[in-house]
Amino acid sequence: MSNYVLLPMIVDYAQKTKRGGKLLIEDPEIAAKLAQLKIEYEVGRMLVYRVHWLYDKGVVPNYEAALSKCYSCEYEQRLANTTMQILGLHGILKSASKHVPLKGNALSAYMYAPAFTLQAAVPRR
Repeated sequence: MSNYVLLPMIVDYAQKTKRGGKLLIEDPEIAAKLAQLKIEYEVGRMLVYRVHWLYDKGVVPNYEAALSKCYSCEYEQRLANTTMQILGLHGILKSASKHVPLKGNALSAYMYAPAFTLQAAVPRR
C-alpha cells in the first residue's frame, strides 16, 4: 500500500468542497499546504529518477537509494498528516460511513503511515 494516491484525491477534494462558504482550495493556508506537498512529491520523484539513472550507468547508487527511500517514506507520512489536517474530523470516518471523504483512504493512510519508515520493498514472484 502507498499513500501517494492521496495527493490527487486531496487536491480534488479541496477543489470541490466548500467550508465556510468558499472552496477549501481558496483558503491560502490549505492551498499552501497542497502546493508544498506537490513540490515535495516532485523532489522525491527526481531522487528516484537519479537512482535509476545511476543504476543504468553501471554505478551502484548506495547512498542515493538510501536517501531516496528515507525521503519518500517521510513524505508519505507528511502527506497522510496533512491530508488529515485538511479533512478535520471527517478524516477519522471509516469507509463504511456515508459521509467519508476520499473513500476512507485518509484514515487508513494515517494509521499505517508510521510503518512506511520500517517496511521494505518486497520483490514479487
